[in-house]
Amino acid sequence: MAEFDPTVKTSGTEAIAVLKAQSTGLLLLCCFLGLCCAGFGFYAISTANKRAEEVKVAFVKLHPNGTYNVSFYDSEQPFSLFQNTIDHLLRRAITARFKRDPATLQNDYNYFALFLNDQQLQQFLNEHRATTVVRDYLACADCQIVHPFVRGIHHIDRDNIDLNDISQGVIVRSNIFLDLQIRSRTNGALIRTEKKIIPLLWTLDMNKIRAGNTPNDLAMVILNENPIGLSILEYSIEDDLSGVAGGGL
Repeated sequence: MAEFDPTVKTSGTEAIAVLKAQSTGLLLLCCFLGLCCAGFGFYAISTANKRAEEVKVAFVKLHPNGTYNVSFYDSEQPFSLFQNTIDHLLRRAITARFKRDPATLQNDYNYFALFLNDQQLQQFLNEHRATTVVRDYLACADCQIVHPFVRGIHHIDRDNIDLNDISQGVIVRSNIFLDLQIRSRTNGALIRTEKKIIPLLWTLDMNKIRAGNTPNDLAMVILNENPIGLSILEYSIEDDLSGVAGGGL
C-alpha cells in the first residue's frame, strides 16, 4: 500500500488517492480487531455460562496433622472418609429425630428426613405421622420439652469394616446411646433424664450425591446437609438398661 509523504510534491488527485488507501487500510484493521474482540467476548461469556451451570461435588478431607486434600466426586471411583465425619452426621440426625422443642421441631423433622432412604421416609411420614405430630405438639401448651444428648456411638461392625474407607452400599450396624432430658415447657426445669439406645442400620447412598449435581433447591439442601450420602435404612428406640453412665460401650 502506498504511503503519503508530505515532502514529495504530488498532484491533488494523487494525494487524495493515497489518503483514501490509508483510510481503507485503517478501516479494515479496525474491523479485524473488532471481530477479534467480539469473538473473544463471545467465548468468554459462553465459557462463564457453562461453568455457572456446572456443579461439581468436592470432598475436603482434613488430616490430624492439619493438612488436607481435596477430591472431586467421581461416580466411577470410590472415596474415603474419616469415621468422625460419619459419627458427626449420625449424631446430628438422631438428635434432630428425638428432640422436642416448639421452636425447632418442624426444622428438626425436615433435617432428619434428609438422612432416610425412601422406605424409611414413607414410614416416618405415614406411620409416625410426622406432620400430625408437629401440628399436635405445637398446639399442646402442656407438652414437655425433650433435649437429646448423644453419649456415645458404637459401630458393631467396626472390626470387619474400615469406616475410614467405606464403600457405597456396605451396610453398617450401629448403636447410638442417648440421654433424653425431659424439661418443663413453662420454665425449662429438668424433670427427669431417660437413657435410650438407638439401634440402626445405615449405608452410603451415592444417589443422594448424584442428586446434588442437579442445581435445584432440594438437591442442594440435601448436598449441603448430607454431603456423604448417609442413608438410614432402619432404626428403633430401646431403653438402656445397662446402668452404665456412658452406655454399653
